[in-house]
Amino acid sequence: MGSFSYASSASSTSSLSWRRPSSSSSSSSSWRRSSTTPSTPSPPRSRQSSLSSEKSSNWRAGARPLEASSKSLPGFDDVELGMVFFLPYDEAPADSKIHATLEETENPWGHPAVVVAKWLDHGKACVRIRLCTSFGGKRIEKAKLPEHHHFFLLADNEEDTTPHEGTALARMAGSAKFGKRTYVNLSTKSEYPIEYKYLSPWASASQIQFDCKAVNKILSFKPHIS
Repeated sequence: MGSFSYASSASSTSSLSWRRPSSSSSSSSSWRRSSTTPSTPSPPRSRQSSLSSEKSSNWRAGARPLEASSKSLPGFDDVELGMVFFLPYDEAPADSKIHATLEETENPWGHPAVVVAKWLDHGKACVRIRLCTSFGGKRIEKAKLPEHHHFFLLADNEEDTTPHEGTALARMAGSAKFGKRTYVNLSTKSEYPIEYKYLSPWASASQIQFDCKAVNKILSFKPHIS
């Protein structure tokens, strides 16, 4: 496989090289830019209450709660494009980068997150993530209007590997797969910057990582922030 690197425009940058990870077993669990952005005040109490109440009615409705992973986050130097982590239900602190880009109605918490960039911001390890969704177990044809289908990419998984019309399956780089049908959200409101320490490991037997072709496809969709 070829190689590529990502260089951030942040004041302090780190380079990211692509390496194909060794093959590993499939997921054992079915589940459950760089410039410094100013700190923002805590979200209004009404929004926090709303997010809390939505935890039981979001994309994982009816699923067994995700158990805490016994794994630790990889060292930041080992983080690569295409790796999948988890954006926890507990919101990141109010001074996190992610709050500067969230709109009042957005609820990104409790979703798988694909790393699409990494950098150091004044010594702080930061990543940019794309969210994934299962549409509550529905295929995209049942969940979204046809004109929105091209904004979602089916990830390799144990349940369904037939991509919808006009798209291709986003394959893994020899790693584990998702346990169920999962789509990468490529729409303009699904990419966020966040400090790496606020992510959690994905609850699978081994690291999930998209291959180079899938990562390039994900990167080709412009986020809602510069």
